[in-house]
Amino acid sequence: MTEQLRQRFEREREVEQAKNELMTNLSHDLRTPLTSIIGYLRLVKDQQYNNEQERQHYIETTYNISLKFKNLVDELFEYTKLSLSDVEAQFQQVDLNGVLYQLVGEYTPIFESQDLRVHLTIPDKPTLVSIDIEKMVRVFDNLLSNAEKYSYKSSDVKIALQKSLNQVIVSISNETHYIEPEELDKLFERFYRIDKARSSTVSGSGIGLAIAKRIVDLHEGEIWAESEGNRIIIYVTLPLPPDTKEKETIYEDL
Repeated sequence: MTEQLRQRFEREREVEQAKNELMTNLSHDLRTPLTSIIGYLRLVKDQQYNNEQERQHYIETTYNISLKFKNLVDELFEYTKLSLSDVEAQFQQVDLNGVLYQLVGEYTPIFESQDLRVHLTIPDKPTLVSIDIEKMVRVFDNLLSNAEKYSYKSSDVKIALQKSLNQVIVSISNETHYIEPEELDKLFERFYRIDKARSSTVSGSGIGLAIAKRIVDLHEGEIWAESEGNRIIIYVTLPLPPDTKEKETIYEDL
């Protein structure tokens, strides 16, 4: 009984600590863009500009910051929904090859505009998985977007899909600055960003990977990051449907 009480106390303390960290990070992430919006609008309201071109610049800047602010609120809302204990997923069997092929195709022009070379490696045969397609597209969209934002110019982005007897492994890798192992472990925490100052040069709330992890968890899969020098690799594993595994076993026996 004493041990149970101790464990319960530890869990409650961890929950309280996580709640405090969430509120601290949330306050920072919401206050920063809101302060900028108010500041620029005050300049326009008080007519503190030299000409029409400068006024228009203030308006456009305010609009862009407002879009980032909306994106942050949307991601917070999505993370909150995914964190509910009764969150539901609409599973259906789909060919993951086709999903990746379409997503990478949509991102290829964006990559190429940044002088990034795209390499997609997928099996010839269909890879059937049972997923909530809308949620899993959100995961891969986030990972591809991060690869585009944080890659060195004139480098390679590699996307690969491999299949084992029990699971599917998707990897997305890109070249970027070296990331310490302890930072790799924190990438999927809420609000964590490697650039501690949360620089505005790269848009992002630091919650996208936490959303991805929550979605992968809902699919009873795993997501993690590894690094090889200046190349970071994000791995996503998803279990294969039981009937698919049985068919593959029969095929291998034959």
